[in-house]
Amino acid sequence: MYPCTVIAIPTSVYSLPLSLAEKVGGWDSDPTAIGEDLHMLLKCYFETAGHLISRVIYIPASQCNVSSDQGRGWRRNVDTCFARYRQALRHMWGALDSGFTARRTIGYLRFHQRCLFLRPRHFALLHLLWEAHFMPCHLTILMLFSVIYTLLTPAASLHPTLAWSFSFTNALRTLSFIGMNLSLVLYERWHAICLNTRVQDMQEANISDTGFSHRAWYRPQQLLERLCFPISGTLYGAVPTIHAVFSHFWTDRLVYRVSKKPSFVLEELGL
Repeated sequence: MYPCTVIAIPTSVYSLPLSLAEKVGGWDSDPTAIGEDLHMLLKCYFETAGHLISRVIYIPASQCNVSSDQGRGWRRNVDTCFARYRQALRHMWGALDSGFTARRTIGYLRFHQRCLFLRPRHFALLHLLWEAHFMPCHLTILMLFSVIYTLLTPAASLHPTLAWSFSFTNALRTLSFIGMNLSLVLYERWHAICLNTRVQDMQEANISDTGFSHRAWYRPQQLLERLCFPISGTLYGAVPTIHAVFSHFWTDRLVYRVSKKPSFVLEELGL
């Protein structure tokens, strides 16, 4: 959703003209449309032959993490982790839309005698779906089996080309970890700007506290966050993706469970 992007996938809060909704036949209600926002974009995209215009509308939003209200102490933290996994699994149910896109792409070529692959924005759309539904699990599987293979196979018996590829990918992973930490440095600055602006807005509205989360890069929890980030990405990205896509082999009657977000008692806010 950055400026000048060729195609943007909407979030759960979006709107579209009523005429467009009528033209594409409204919203689907079958099991494959569980990722409703992405699915509606794909449906409008194919029904308009790829001539879809997206406009980003910036609105104030509160980005709260999933939080559990069960128990206290470490039990509450563990339940929060399970709730976050349930949310990630719910997101990955939408991997069905990759199959929907492949089917519509082939069908469009068959019935319309025109190929969407010749358009750059179609490649961009396929790349976004690949990033969302394929890359996390494929990356984890490749890393896992490459480590196992190198541990079980003596280095002297490796083919030179294969040994070079392992060394090259190890260098890429190291550079990726460095790049991730540079991104977190930028995130710290961005978070501070957003937080200070939000605090100022709440003070002007005479609302004393709405659960602000202040960050400082030198705190132990923020430093530990940099080491845990790849683990969290695997736990809440790759694992639920693999869980979801293998579940699709047996059923498409998926359970849509929404995890809780933190809430504040109105009396505490003075309302």
